[in-house]
Amino acid sequence: MVVLYGILMVFFLITCLLMILVILLQPGKSDISALGGAGGGFMGGGGATTFLTKLTTGLAVTYMLFVIVLGKMATRTFNQVGAREQTIEAISTPSADTSDTDASDTTTDTAGDSEGE
Repeated sequence: MVVLYGILMVFFLITCLLMILVILLQPGKSDISALGGAGGGFMGGGGATTFLTKLTTGLAVTYMLFVIVLGKMATRTFNQVGAREQTIEAISTPSADTSDTDASDTTTDTAGDSEGE
């Protein structure tokens, strides 16, 4: 499960970097056409979508799927680890012995040193 999570995380990072690159490669809208100049159709009609636009959409969908899958895997993994830690704690914790007073004496000594400074 951990190996699969690591592999998916590598592909997720590659998807992120590719999406950044593709978005930066897309041409911007010129200021002249945005202000009503002669460069473009009425209300921003752009014609056919370009390859970069389709690639950006595909990468965005892939990004969202990776986020959902990796989030579910991480939640399940952390829940399993927490359950294992509680089980190990319950098994390995000895019964509390109240006759040990040395531990309380050391905590008061160190607290007194930090207050005096």
